[in-house]
Amino acid sequence: ISIGLTRLIPRLLQAGVISVGPATTADALVTLIDRSKIDHCLKLAADLRNAGVGAEVYTEVAKLGAQLRYAAKKDFRIALMAGENETSQGKVAVRDMREGTQELVPVEEMVLKVKSILGR
Repeated sequence: ISIGLTRLIPRLLQAGVISVGPATTADALVTLIDRSKIDHCLKLAADLRNAGVGAEVYTEVAKLGAQLRYAAKKDFRIALMAGENETSQGKVAVRDMREGTQELVPVEEMVLKVKSILGR
């Protein structure tokens, strides 16, 4: 039995009967600049989750620009970047995707910085 969902859904959306939620439920995207840093990136995400901040890791190696476009498309509030330069300094770059600002912070202060951007 066919009920025409391909026609029904757009009309329900247009009428406001149903709505589309956010593209992601996570607040932060941890980018992966260098495959050798995957364990570090997973730990950053785990630290955020343990502090009550939803986080996703971009697990494929791709150019940073592509990862940031993905973050914007999925409506992540924050993107974190930990490449060779950042990790060698014990820091992580925290980008506020709405404001377009970015700050390099010590890894130990990452959770506090993220929470301050989120207003928590």
